[in-house]
Amino acid sequence: MYKVYTQIKDPKEEDPVYADGMATLDQVKRGLPQYDAPYAQSLQDLYRQITERPKFTYDLDGDALYQSYKQAYAQQGRLAMEDAMGQAAGLTGGYATSYGQAVGQQQYDAYLQKLGEVYPELYSMAYGRYLDEGAALQLQYDMMFAQSEADYERYLDRLALEDLAYNREMAAEKDAYNKQQKAYDRLVDMMTTMGYVPTAEELAAAGMSEQHKEAYLNYFNSMLAAGGGSGGRGGKKDDDTDAYDAALQEARAHIAKGMDVETVNGEIAQKVARGELDVETARRLITALTKAHYG
Repeated sequence: MYKVYTQIKDPKEEDPVYADGMATLDQVKRGLPQYDAPYAQSLQDLYRQITERPKFTYDLDGDALYQSYKQAYAQQGRLAMEDAMGQAAGLTGGYATSYGQAVGQQQYDAYLQKLGEVYPELYSMAYGRYLDEGAALQLQYDMMFAQSEADYERYLDRLALEDLAYNREMAAEKDAYNKQQKAYDRLVDMMTTMGYVPTAEELAAAGMSEQHKEAYLNYFNSMLAAGGGSGGRGGKKDDDTDAYDAALQEARAHIAKGMDVETVNGEIAQKVARGELDVETARRLITALTKAHYG
């Protein structure tokens, strides 16, 4: 069987289906959704605030509520002291005495003692605020983390859909390419073994240009000339009408049983390669069958 793959530049190198497939792959890669992690920086900041949060300390003098209590108790203590000293002076005819001063100081100290008693309450309140602030930070972190996880899951879903669409598209591209490859190989066999002239539809299905078709046919004709007119191993010119009619009836019987014309033409080409038919008879058969099928 004559082959031409090494003599002529393979047109599959310029195959549009292959080129389209590669272009589709590149486009899909560029169009894949990107996950930009919008919450990453905020989560990192919150995590740092939680993990690097200073331990609880309580500054009594820095507590505004304590200062408010202090002013109130001091004022009440002074009033109580003045009242106690006034009452003591009334008992001594208006004269200040050490007893009056002692009683007044006791009243004042009593209020200062009350101020000291609020310390545990103020400490507990401050510690509660510290715990609440930490819980608020943790809650904010948890909510943001959940939102981030949800966004990432949606991204993975989009990515899976893109991947599914891509796989389907590539499967379709591969199927189209395989069909074209099969048609291409069949035409090459037919043209290089019997000089078959394909139709425009056959050329389009095989992705073969007119230029390459002519190159294959020229190669076939050059091999015929070099071989003294024979077109295949053992092939010879045979104008025997009986042989043609017998082969035509056999081909029509195959078609009647459901075999497509292209497969029948391929078998005819194989017969030429095996020396069971001469090139001219095979050419007449293929031409007749093709015209009868395609019109």
